Amino acid sequence: RRVLGLPLLSLREGAVADLVLFNPSDTKLVEPEQFLSKAKYSPWTGYMLSGWPVLTLVRGRPVYEQY
Repeated sequence: RRVLGLPLLSLREGAVADLVLFNPSDTKLVEPEQFLSKAKYSPWTGYMLSGWPVLTLVRGRPVYEQY
């Protein structure tokens, strides 16, 4: 955010959150056909990558939950 000239953010109790929680040790094979997005292309197709999202909140509401 600093590089883009955007104000820094912080999490505090009671604030509305936009955030992504990820597990840095979760490793998966990139398979675009499994994407929730309409985009079915990735330059990482077939690669094993680590650090996958577990939860995404937009305005404090879950929009993606892995489990």
